[in-house]
Amino acid sequence: QWITKVFKSRPVDGPLTLSGAVCGNTGAQIPEYMHDVGLNDTDVMLYFTGNPSKDQSDSCLNVMGFAASCEINSRNRPIAGYINLCRLTINATATSSVFTWEEAVALIVHETFHVLGFSGALLDSFIDPDTGDTLPSDQVYRSVTIRDKTATMIVTPTVVQKAREFYGCATLQGLELEDKSTSRLSSHWENRVVIGDAMVSYIPAAATFSAFTLALFVDSGWYRVNWEYAQYPTSGRNAGCDWFTEKCIDTQNTGSIASNFPNTFCAETVSASCGSNAIGKFFCHAAPDKLATWPSI
Repeated sequence: QWITKVFKSRPVDGPLTLSGAVCGNTGAQIPEYMHDVGLNDTDVMLYFTGNPSKDQSDSCLNVMGFAASCEINSRNRPIAGYINLCRLTINATATSSVFTWEEAVALIVHETFHVLGFSGALLDSFIDPDTGDTLPSDQVYRSVTIRDKTATMIVTPTVVQKAREFYGCATLQGLELEDKSTSRLSSHWENRVVIGDAMVSYIPAAATFSAFTLALFVDSGWYRVNWEYAQYPTSGRNAGCDWFTEKCIDTQNTGSIASNFPNTFCAETVSASCGSNAIGKFFCHAAPDKLATWPSI
């Protein structure tokens, strides 16, 4: 019910029907009745799978699940998608550490958001809600050079507005997506910047469903959101433009290291302190020898 309280979409005309026999490649079968009778008062269909063959594949490598849309409507909005849960990864996580109920809920919401539109595969399908026309890609994302690296930023207006307000940077161009070694657009925020958000590439212990994430859905042209449900990260508020332009940890001429944001990123070993997510203790093992392999941290 939380998602239905947060999001409003333009309803389909009549019952929702689908054209395909399957949704994705994880074995999700679309029932025959969805081809003709359909379902009333329905905006999107989600099909859950736990395909054992995927557990041993690259799709489930070090992830608890993956998801994508499989059908869109005439306005490019996803109307069906699948979520595959990687049981071996989930079981291994629950066995080796703590996998809380809150993390389980965040996992499902995270994957649902991929279906609804937070996906690199859907960024080129965003529309102008007034005309229904597909937006030019440079109005959605751009490649920029920042902190001595090339990054992709979401540059849509509501995302930029919310980020400028929170971080206190009036000249901010956009919000970074995760660095990736492939040519595909990422489907996650860069955790170095949007720390602990539900849409980074892992499930944080206390995931925030941020205003930036909700803003991306607004800017897709497919949704309106209830801003009362927007949350914000515990790190970065009013940090200014340095939060984006400065590395979190710098090497010094003497060979030592220093943190540009000591309340968030540590540059010395700490045995116990309050975690930056403000929900428990944490420790930090500073590793100066690793900085050579992390040039843009």
